[in-house]
Amino acid sequence: MNIKIKKLPSEERVEIKIDNDSKYARVAFLVDREDFFKDIKDIRKNLGITELIPYEKVKEWLNEDRTEGSLLTMDKKGKDSFNKLWKFSNAVSKLKNKYHKGFHFTEIITHTILSGEVREEDYDSSVFCVDYPFTEEFIEAELHIDDEPMAAIFVNKDTQEDEVVELLKTKVKKLFEQVSEREKKPPRTSSNIKRDRKWYWKHKDDLSYQEILDQTPKNEAVVGRQAIIDAIIQYEFNIGVRK
Repeated sequence: MNIKIKKLPSEERVEIKIDNDSKYARVAFLVDREDFFKDIKDIRKNLGITELIPYEKVKEWLNEDRTEGSLLTMDKKGKDSFNKLWKFSNAVSKLKNKYHKGFHFTEIITHTILSGEVREEDYDSSVFCVDYPFTEEFIEAELHIDDEPMAAIFVNKDTQEDEVVELLKTKVKKLFEQVSEREKKPPRTSSNIKRDRKWYWKHKDDLSYQEILDQTPKNEAVVGRQAIIDAIIQYEFNIGVRK
């Protein structure tokens, strides 16, 4: 008789290979949301992805059988590839819109869906360049978000580097100081975010707080069992499990 071994919840979690705690937290607080992960599984099913793609093979999958040119002149393989990429790109855009994430989350969501792994290089730079005036598509896809506040500096061909730097140090800095005083506050991020996430997933695997404590090096839980309880509760608030 064959016995089906049930996977632990933590075996399906997204692997986050990011050193910076703030960036790590922003990614974790998205990919560990239960509603987000359900959406990811639905997208994989719709795309026919039954096994995760190795991280290094993601770009190859995205460009597989890709053909340039008009749909009218493409063969079946080219059209199938185009439709696959269109469905995938549309799914990523919908997720960014649903969870109020901007352009810098495109690669994060892409690799979450395809490989279940996110790396440092997937967290795009906080700056980008685009023609002005903005197209309606750009405004809809990237500016109707509520993830991080943005400020724009407009330049022309005569703009000097020192002028941009001066604006960053003065007016832009003042703008973000005003933003920080708004009512909406970002989720509280622990300096031990990686440890707290590990504890959260151990608890999801049905380990008791005491069992988690017993498995935790002493230097990671210096105040004992209650520290683990508090950290997991706070993490659950951050990903929306608790309200």
